Amino acid sequence: MVNSDSPKRGYRLTDESTLSFPHDPTRRNSRHRDKVCPLSRNKPRRKTGAPKGKSVSGCDGGHTPHPALAEGLRHHQAGRLTEAEALYRQALDARPDDPDALHLLGMAAFQAGQPEAAVSLVQQALAVNPDAAQAHNTLGSAFKAQGETAAACEAFRRAVALAADYAEGWYNLGITTPDSDEALAALRRAVALNPGFAPAWNNLGNLLMEQGHEGEAAEALYRAIEVQPDFAEAHYNLGNLSRRQGDSAAAMDAFSEALKHNPDFAEAHNNLGLALLAQDRDGAAANATDAIDAFSRALAIRPGYAQAHNNLGNALKARGDIDAAIAAYTRALELDPDYAEAHNNLGHALYLMGNPKDGMAEIRRAIVIRQDYAEAHCNLAQLLFLGGDYGEGWREFSWRWRRPETPPRPFLQPQWAGEPPSGKTILVWGEQGPGDEIRHACALSDLTSAGARVLVECEPRLAPLFARSFPEVEAIPRSDPPHARTEDTATDAAIDFQISAGDLCAHFRGEGDAFSGVTPYLKADEDRTRDLRQRYGEKAGGRLVVGISWTGGNKDPVCRKRPPLADWWPLLETPDVCFVDLQYGETGADRNAIREATGVDLVHDDAIDALTSMENFAAQVMAVDLVITVGTSTAELAGALGQETWVLVPFAAKWYWGAEGTSCLWYPSARLFRQQSREQWRDLVAELRSALEEKAAEV
Repeated sequence: MVNSDSPKRGYRLTDESTLSFPHDPTRRNSRHRDKVCPLSRNKPRRKTGAPKGKSVSGCDGGHTPHPALAEGLRHHQAGRLTEAEALYRQALDARPDDPDALHLLGMAAFQAGQPEAAVSLVQQALAVNPDAAQAHNTLGSAFKAQGETAAACEAFRRAVALAADYAEGWYNLGITTPDSDEALAALRRAVALNPGFAPAWNNLGNLLMEQGHEGEAAEALYRAIEVQPDFAEAHYNLGNLSRRQGDSAAAMDAFSEALKHNPDFAEAHNNLGLALLAQDRDGAAANATDAIDAFSRALAIRPGYAQAHNNLGNALKARGDIDAAIAAYTRALELDPDYAEAHNNLGHALYLMGNPKDGMAEIRRAIVIRQDYAEAHCNLAQLLFLGGDYGEGWREFSWRWRRPETPPRPFLQPQWAGEPPSGKTILVWGEQGPGDEIRHACALSDLTSAGARVLVECEPRLAPLFARSFPEVEAIPRSDPPHARTEDTATDAAIDFQISAGDLCAHFRGEGDAFSGVTPYLKADEDRTRDLRQRYGEKAGGRLVVGISWTGGNKDPVCRKRPPLADWWPLLETPDVCFVDLQYGETGADRNAIREATGVDLVHDDAIDALTSMENFAAQVMAVDLVITVGTSTAELAGALGQETWVLVPFAAKWYWGAEGTSCLWYPSARLFRQQSREQWRDLVAELRSALEEKAAEV
């Protein structure tokens, strides 16, 4: 299953923040194109471009201002709006059409949350003095607060037309106009006029980030922080940029800095949690607990924060607390019933709890809400496969190419769409991981049997094995950029079509009955296999030789749910069995632990390393009598070789193992042993031991 923000294949956590880079540092929960108040406590450190004249507000009315205005303005700038308003009205009592008093009273109304009154008052001021740039700026802010974006932009444009060096007017135009080019030009103008204008640098950085100019965005955000080191929103935005660039550690530092300056910044707590989860899945640290704490802090500040509830669910799920995760997703959906990502994630959690039917219903709801939701389509595909519906499953699986993190290989030839392949040259390219490439390779012979000339681009370790197993197929190790042979469109050996190996299977494995008659399709080197079988037989002394693999390298939280090594010990104590280490990677510590606990010495072959040679590993797999493994690429290799294989399948089975039964469509030689309840492996290991004792007795 794949989560909604998956940057790589496999189950991934939703990567979503609801705060879109706030720009006004006085309004920490505002949207990133929020208004700036002309009398803000965080206004530019050097104000430029205010029209000159006798008026205190910038509405050059050509008259001597009433004394109450200056006193009112002092109260206003100190945030005492009630006192300021009384003095402005005093000035208006003396002169009802005083443009300064009307404008300043309008500003006070705007700041008091009365934009309609502000529009009326400022328009009265402009009727007296239409050339007051600051009044047009205030009018624009009031229009914007009412949602009248077009009128707001027109007012800001008028302000900067009257005062071309009015940095604040350019800033407001930049954060209001929907025209990104106009916004970029306006914000650049604002910072050029006032290099100390931290909010303008911050917003410029956000806009550059949105347009994909990440280097310039970083420079702008650093300028904002240089001007105002305690600018929490600029640190926050820098954290979002680091997350976007995949630097989780830098993102955590930036969000932590934002929280140092504003501990109640809910969005920074939320995104710190997301960065912690990303760091965890990159394998650097197990940070799910810290992420849970970050999301919980965000929710303590803002209990109705639906995205933080969703993200909390993801963190709980990563830690294995599925019940609590379901509760978090459910709360997110109570707050926002149309939250597609939460429906998708709830669907995945229900699948983990052994309820794929309800899980599928939730994922389908996500797709109804957002029909182009590629991750949900991919998740739906896997549940359809799990239930044996390969027809619809392959159609939904094709959505994987619409995810930005999984683009197709950059080949020039058109994709093969099922045209008669006889006489055509078709390039098939592997996708996802080695296990997937092995599984999908079953369809290569279907294509060659139909008369096609076939090339397969594959993981380099698989190329020699594929070359032996499919002598009529040209195996090419995958590289970036691709091998020159794959780009041939002009010679006599030109490639006519290309297709991914998974999409090839969609043509030849469209229904369950298409798997009937599947025979082993990979072949190990017979000489190597014979030598290894003789060596292991000598060590076994007539006992049954069993290869075991007990863990995998997949960091997918679902794949990590495998039996701990200690649960294997009863199996390893089975009499009359010689166990061979088929586990890839460094196994010395595990083998020592097994020896100390059980007295069993696993046969370990230093000459075999699956991480460097799949050829040698395939021979080793075929040199034993039986393979017992968790569901890794070892299980898929053994199944494709036709070796008798017993697979430990977790409670929430991967789609290719099917939802029930002891047999597997893909690998007829595999026998599936299914976990009956989550987190409980000992009963399954006991079942395996009983079966192994019976098999050993037959030798």
